Amino acid sequence: MRTFFLKLNSRTNRKSINERQKGPKGNQRGFSLPELIVVIGIFVIISSVAMFNQGKLSSSVLLTNMAYEVGLAVREAQTYGIGVRSEDSTGTSFIGQYGVHFSVDDETSRRQVVVFADGVGGNDPNSTYDAGEEKYIYEFDNRRGNKIDGVCIGTLPVNTPCTSSLSNDGSSGYFTSADILFKRPNPAALVFSPSFSPAEPRSDRVYIIISSLAGDDCRAVIVESTGQIRVEDSSKGACQKTVTP
Repeated sequence: MRTFFLKLNSRTNRKSINERQKGPKGNQRGFSLPELIVVIGIFVIISSVAMFNQGKLSSSVLLTNMAYEVGLAVREAQTYGIGVRSEDSTGTSFIGQYGVHFSVDDETSRRQVVVFADGVGGNDPNSTYDAGEEKYIYEFDNRRGNKIDGVCIGTLPVNTPCTSSLSNDGSSGYFTSADILFKRPNPAALVFSPSFSPAEPRSDRVYIIISSLAGDDCRAVIVESTGQIRVEDSSKGACQKTVTP
């Protein structure tokens, strides 16, 4: 009799353990159809928002990258100008100066930056860019239409963007072309434009505006007269979005 009760108790314990492991049958169910529809709907909404903003994020990154590349081209000219890089292939000419040329006269010029050595290629040192003085031409391709949109010289008033509507008095304002020059041993920047009156380089702040194809975003590469270079977005006021995204 005792053996019978022990076997019965053992079977009961095993059955109780198995039931606890399996859990109640009422809890062994998955999502209902309405719950599944809600979850899929939330997933579709989140994915749509992410995919919609992906293009805008990529465009913003490319625009910022182009702005920094322009800034690096200016820094390169500055390094050559105050360093010991020869202006010609003989390695003996160190009398000139290096500079960066910007122009918005045509679509090709809007997508390139020319680093030049003043006074080479049979030209006289005249503190401006002449054909044949090119050292490097940086062309910006595959940037979704991003381009150099203008150059402003002089300190802009607060919240006054650099646009073609800005007046030009011959010394400051909006310019379609400009050269930034560096000559040893001074790291400070000199700027010259053919529109200057009088026609001579001077020390001043320069804004290089880079805009997207649609005009819905922009960056400003700012070169201070001291030689400092920085990049600002449209929230700083130097450049202006022309289209509301």
